[in-house]
Amino acid sequence: MMERDRPTPDEILSLKNSIVSQFQQLPPEHQATLGLVLTKGILQGEMGAWFREALQLTDTAPSLALGFGLTEQERLFIRVSHQRFLTFLTATDTSIHDAQLSTNSYGEFLFVTMSRPGTEEREQYTFFGLGYHEPRDRWITDEWFWYQARPYSERQEQLEREQVLRLIAERQADISRDVALHKRSRRGVIFEELADMGDDDSVLADFEDGAFDDLE
Repeated sequence: MMERDRPTPDEILSLKNSIVSQFQQLPPEHQATLGLVLTKGILQGEMGAWFREALQLTDTAPSLALGFGLTEQERLFIRVSHQRFLTFLTATDTSIHDAQLSTNSYGEFLFVTMSRPGTEEREQYTFFGLGYHEPRDRWITDEWFWYQARPYSERQEQLEREQVLRLIAERQADISRDVALHKRSRRGVIFEELADMGDDDSVLADFEDGAFDDLE
């Protein structure tokens, strides 16, 4: 019997959505027991090491984010709304240490690093947004991705809040025309659906390996 061909991206997405939808219909105690069965199978499989590390990172995320009070959803999707970002930025106990236009693996964005008081010392995070996310094929304008920045140091530069707010307003004006004219591709939509179920880096690796070359 020949091995079944790899499912298409649409089939993978449909299957995942179906599983999540049915799982959410189970009572909590059945979700827990099924979760244990699935976890055991994953840990014994080829993705076991990655899955174990991802669980450890998830377990430690709340303690890392106390200073910013990130919600469970904000930690899960690793981004906050634009309004939430502004709340952090304009809080009197927030210090802003860097704000500049730069690039990463996904595109060119405005990066803002700031710190807030934590339980023992200040916690520091970098947020990036107001840029075109190439794999997701959309402009990031209403939310900001975040990651834990370098450790806080009292010797770091502190920027004036108004200066950073002006920089944000200028960036919004600069990209407004491109945002308005952009038409998103089906490839970008599917990338985002898959990335939100896992993470951008792993899905990006699949795309670069040609797993989704049949998408437009």
